[in-house]
Amino acid sequence: MDNIFYPQNLTELGTDIFHTKFLTSNFATLVVDILEESNLWTKGSYDRNYSTHDIQLKKHFPDLYELIKEQFDNIVLREMYDIWFFNGQVEVDSIFAVKYSNDTQIRLREHIDQSFISGSIKLNSNYEGGILKFLRQDFTNDSIEIGDLIIWPSQITHPHLSTELIDGEKYSLTIWTDAKNNS
Repeated sequence: MDNIFYPQNLTELGTDIFHTKFLTSNFATLVVDILEESNLWTKGSYDRNYSTHDIQLKKHFPDLYELIKEQFDNIVLREMYDIWFFNGQVEVDSIFAVKYSNDTQIRLREHIDQSFISGSIKLNSNYEGGILKFLRQDFTNDSIEIGDLIIWPSQITHPHLSTELIDGEKYSLTIWTDAKNNS
């Protein structure tokens, strides 16, 4: 199998918002194809006011979940230990695919995630609108390429939203972590 991950090199693009190339664009496209073929989209149950149309990878695609989890936990989070001063007890808790379309959802109001550190991987770019936006940090993912990952500390300082989708269908992967016994 060809490489599906890029070597990680995290750079800060906004206040405590880091970026790295993560999945190759070919693999990101394959993930979208697999998700669409499965047609397992359900309305998420995280918070009634901020739920998404998503697919839980751990439940429906456990091999893909483990593959991304391992790369995120062992490479990305290790690079962030000294920047955000947390210990090795932070790990992926959930990875879910999100779909924005006229028949699912077209926006997501400003919110904070139920996560210690969050990540977002852009899976496609053939849509208009649907921009991930951090108002306090004056940052968007508009210029992020397919397969790229951004990460941020989730609670309190980084509320974010998705602007209204104007055309097409938007796909992304969201990664949530949990701080187990973090001190």
